[in-house]
Amino acid sequence: MENLINAGKLEEKVALLVNPMLTLEEFTPLDSRISQEKPELLAGLNKLKINIGQENFDKYINIVQNINTNGKSLLIISGSERLRSIIEREFITALQEAFEVEHVQIVGGAGFAGTDAF
Repeated sequence: MENLINAGKLEEKVALLVNPMLTLEEFTPLDSRISQEKPELLAGLNKLKINIGQENFDKYINIVQNINTNGKSLLIISGSERLRSIIEREFITALQEAFEVEHVQIVGGAGFAGTDAF
């Protein structure tokens, strides 16, 4: 049971179940995943990169978990509330222009002991 206890923030003890069926994979930047999985979104992503600059793109956009469009709507899964807030505050207009959408919804995430709860 001791190997299931991890120290979290503020040194509280959190019991996490170990699932041998789960594997850990290295994070792949959004632009690499989009080019392989959703090439129809690549043009918008490239426009966004030009509009906000490579540094902002790498720091705030290339680390999001997922992005999708449906008609005139764009959905972004950011992975954290902090990142959601930054993107919402700084890049909504650039996202609308790059992807030619009217509505942008950004979903954050709730973290617990270093694990996102989605």
